[in-house]
Amino acid sequence: MSSKGKICQLSNEYCKRISNLPFQTKEGNSAIVRDTYICPLCLKLFKVNELKGTITDYLSLEDVPPKALGGHPLMLTCKRCNNWSGHELDHYLQTEIDYEDNVSIRSEKGVRGILSAKGININARLKIESDQSISINIERSNNNPIKYEEFLAEVGMMGANWQKEVKAYQLTEKNRNPVRADIALLKSAYLLAFYVLGYKYILNSSLSPIRKQILNPDKDIISSYILNYGDGIPDYISDGVYAAEIRGKRLLAIIISIKMKESVIIHRYIVALPFLGVDYNIYDEIGLLKEGNNVNITLLGFAKMNDWEVKPFPQKERHYLVY
Repeated sequence: MSSKGKICQLSNEYCKRISNLPFQTKEGNSAIVRDTYICPLCLKLFKVNELKGTITDYLSLEDVPPKALGGHPLMLTCKRCNNWSGHELDHYLQTEIDYEDNVSIRSEKGVRGILSAKGININARLKIESDQSISINIERSNNNPIKYEEFLAEVGMMGANWQKEVKAYQLTEKNRNPVRADIALLKSAYLLAFYVLGYKYILNSSLSPIRKQILNPDKDIISSYILNYGDGIPDYISDGVYAAEIRGKRLLAIIISIKMKESVIIHRYIVALPFLGVDYNIYDEIGLLKEGNNVNITLLGFAKMNDWEVKPFPQKERHYLVY
């Protein structure tokens, strides 16, 4: 199916979902949500009959997680949100995974980096060879001539073991931003919850802070939303949207796997989202628990949209995770 065909299919599918919800306008009718697609990030409304043949000018396929990290097109976001989040969020998540896995440095060209000796920094290109040794190419043309000569002088005084004394920093051609990488994970978790639970979930007021954090990555709006960065999540627990508890406080636990095409390493994360019908801030609760203590997570069952009833695991298969 073509991209346009997929976009039309998803817009029709989600429009049917929202048309069945009991939302009302200020005037007391529900016409505003009929034949309408709402961008899950900015909540802008797109009337399908107004889009006609220009639907791809306004809506884009959204991969969850990002396509470069193994994602699939699960829903639509408006073109503005899709382009913005790809550049401002997903880019940094890919960069962070690249940095952790040493993907670029293993590529044919290697990666630009900085060598540091006695406080003197110069540009170089670093590459991991097939025998796992690191080759270093220092190009005079890419460095300040004075710094270049000073660096060589320092290396000369270090002797044959100079590589042990020189510090190397990778990925200087890509600016790392771990905070934005985390927010990209929050975005993927939020969109996966939307895919599973629909508009009835995301249009609840408790999700407003999550959208604000995603759309304002330089502001500290919520914190402690990533419960686990991949340490010890059992393989038998699949990715998905789970109802969970932390010391009696209910939340959604979104489990996401990420893998770069060029890498063999799979990264798994657990992201916390609010559960509907609770009167506490789950992020404040998690923050208090994380102060010097492990966070105990009990997975209760799969989150299903049926008046917010949880489809529980059999008692003997309940999962207890400790981080």
